Amino acid sequence: VLPPFTVRSDIFKPHIRLMPYWFKYVSFLWLCFIILFSFIVNSQTEAVQIESLLFTNNFLSMGINLSLLVIATSKDKIEDEYSNQIRLRSMYLSAIWLFIFSGVFISVVRGSTNSTRATALDFWLIVLNGTLLVYLTNYYLSKYYFNK
Repeated sequence: VLPPFTVRSDIFKPHIRLMPYWFKYVSFLWLCFIILFSFIVNSQTEAVQIESLLFTNNFLSMGINLSLLVIATSKDKIEDEYSNQIRLRSMYLSAIWLFIFSGVFISVVRGSTNSTRATALDFWLIVLNGTLLVYLTNYYLSKYYFNK
């Protein structure tokens, strides 16, 4: 005889596991470090080399992506069911944004004759940054207008 199943899961209740609140502070510090590091590296290169500029631009974009992702997946001080609903609605909107700009990306890459891996990676990083910015903007503006 099997023991009774004690864990109750409701498929209609959103279960989002988020990072602790203090991760936002770590993410803001990481964002400041990435921006300062890229400005220092770009200002110290007198003879502009394409490889160093591509590295710092990709490093900057990846660092911004990481910090925005950590901000997006960390809790607020007060988490309730309405904030989860706002979070899910913002995720839906950012997913639509991602699909639209992925279509634009595919049409741009297919239409261009000299597309390289570096430009494709840069464009994907910009699309991911835009998606995370749409998510965060929608989430925090909706939360602000709800609390107003």
